Amino acid sequence: MTIEALASLIGAITGPAGLTIALLVYFRDRSKVRVILGWDRIMVGGPVEDKKTYTQITIINSGRRPIYLSHASIELPKRVSNKYGTLLFSDGIDGVTLGEGARPHVVTADQNHENIKNHLQEWWKLRAAVVDASGQKYYSDWPMLAPKEYESFTPSFFELRKYKFLNFLRKLKL
Repeated sequence: MTIEALASLIGAITGPAGLTIALLVYFRDRSKVRVILGWDRIMVGGPVEDKKTYTQITIINSGRRPIYLSHASIELPKRVSNKYGTLLFSDGIDGVTLGEGARPHVVTADQNHENIKNHLQEWWKLRAAVVDASGQKYYSDWPMLAPKEYESFTPSFFELRKYKFLNFLRKLKL
């Protein structure tokens, strides 16, 4: 075996191996943001305990890159999106940084607020959205459980299955 053949054999082995390692590092070193929307949360154990229920958005970064949060909101159904589009949470997250291994950031809003309450009758169409400083939007899954006050407002079997299927498709992309 000549030196040229040996060099080409080494290049043929190390080139694809280097590319594979570079791709693995690229996909590993990204921010992986998970957004969770929750209903019927009650504050306990703090300086002020009240009986109000809250809507909660939990933001988790399980990736390697930090993200800088801009704002959190609830995306409204398309039939009303031409009027409002989103319900912006005023509990500020402006300037919050979620780094690697940082604790989740929680944003709450009064669930009995008029703007939230008006849209809870179609709870299965609502989902939380968080926007980072670069404009990237991260969405929660569509909820599968109703808020307690709105358990009587149930979608049709097929409509709920449609949103469950859309949640499944979202998880395939991640």
